[in-house]
Amino acid sequence: MENDVIELMLVDAFTDEAFSGSPVGVVCEADRLNDEQMQKVASELVVPATGFVVGRTDESVKMRFYTRSTAVEIDGQAALAAVSALAWAGKLGSPDESSTITLDTLAGNFAVEIGPHPVCGVEVGLTFEDIGFEPFGYSHDLLAGALGTSRHLIPDHWPLSVVRAGARALAVPVSTREGLDAARPDHEALVQLSAKTGVSRIMLYTWQGPTDLYCRGFAPAIGVPEEPVSACGIAAVAALVVHEHALQLSPPLSRLTAEQGVILGRRGQARIEVAHQDREIGSVRMRGTAVKTMDARLLRPIGK
Repeated sequence: MENDVIELMLVDAFTDEAFSGSPVGVVCEADRLNDEQMQKVASELVVPATGFVVGRTDESVKMRFYTRSTAVEIDGQAALAAVSALAWAGKLGSPDESSTITLDTLAGNFAVEIGPHPVCGVEVGLTFEDIGFEPFGYSHDLLAGALGTSRHLIPDHWPLSVVRAGARALAVPVSTREGLDAARPDHEALVQLSAKTGVSRIMLYTWQGPTDLYCRGFAPAIGVPEEPVSACGIAAVAALVVHEHALQLSPPLSRLTAEQGVILGRRGQARIEVAHQDREIGSVRMRGTAVKTMDARLLRPIGK
């Protein structure tokens, strides 16, 4: 298959406007590609991540995910983009009707809701279960230094924790939106911190602004210096603030909004539904839309 043409597309996830949100690559027919070939395709694209559909039935979609430098078990924004693309093409039933499928990934299986949307055609809801929390056992002074921010901007009374929501993330509070925007991380230090804590990304969050959560996400450990939008990262932050009762809640289902990517000029938004009883988190559902910006064909040989 060395000279096969690979059909791919670029999709902006967690937005209803082109050239905003998180740009991702999508290959809807990748069942003939091996791991090395998928990595080569992902490396060719100047986007944070690429999602490959390697199997599909009427009720499930099997995917693999790659950044430009490495494979990852799950990438929520690439999953949302790929499911949207399949729904636009009528490959997951009628886009005018609501349905639920299973997303099969190396991180496990996840329920995905698909429903009609007046602007983008479909809206996708990706549900994370098995939410977990672990304490951050390192110096907050060193953390502030790695993040390129002032220690006094990381409030001791705000929730800070390692959270598992699809993937593991470190959620770090910053007291002001201006302080969050001003952070200039030491990416090598963040790679080392990610290795020590076993996380794939570090999420900064605050609740100043028009949405409940305002975030930035850094994932140099997986080859992405800063993510325009991170579905797993935002889900981790939402789970943490609900777990710690840091916002006004409405159990058993609290609804939040979040934005990310503003400082990159790629504002993305997500709607979040956290199912919980008191401090026990049952699930976090990330809802969002996507916009296709480009169809492409990869013509160069990509190896055996």
